[in-house]
Amino acid sequence: MYRDCGISWHGPNKRYQVEIGKDAHNLFDETNRDIEIEIDGKTFYSHLPDSFFSKCKHLRTAYDNKNVKGTNYLHEWIDKNNIKRAKLEVIEKPVKYKLTKIQ
Repeated sequence: MYRDCGISWHGPNKRYQVEIGKDAHNLFDETNRDIEIEIDGKTFYSHLPDSFFSKCKHLRTAYDNKNVKGTNYLHEWIDKNNIKRAKLEVIEKPVKYKLTKIQ
């Protein structure tokens, strides 16, 4: 299962995010909000906030540690690679996902 996602920005610092939209309930599990995201062959970690399943269906973070703190690699990946659309693929629901750039 996968979804083609748009890219937008949020907050006063205009940080990039991946728009999941209406498929959030099909792709993710509300009972497990700690997920792994593979980007460029590396594993990153994110925590889906309570609002993810109700009003803010966006991926906003990808950290290189399970504490989900430090540098947000998701923003850097989108910015560095000039990504306008991304493919979110379910590798192992509800924990493992993969993001790739759509050309």
